[in-house]
Amino acid sequence: MIVAALEHDPATAITSQAFLLRLHEGLYSDVPAAERIVRSPSGRESVVSPGELRVDDVSIGRHH
Repeated sequence: MIVAALEHDPATAITSQAFLLRLHEGLYSDVPAAERIVRSPSGRESVVSPGELRVDDVSIGRHH
């Protein structure tokens, strides 16, 4: 996906929000919802939505 986007438009801003959301969607769209569960620092669980920004804080391992 990255290579195809850059071949199509070499000036693609790979750090733009739009590009990163497309990349995120491509990475997570085939992952089952049960494997996209994240936990907030308070313990609340939510499911990562492919191609969308998170609206809540999350903890992944020791990272918040």
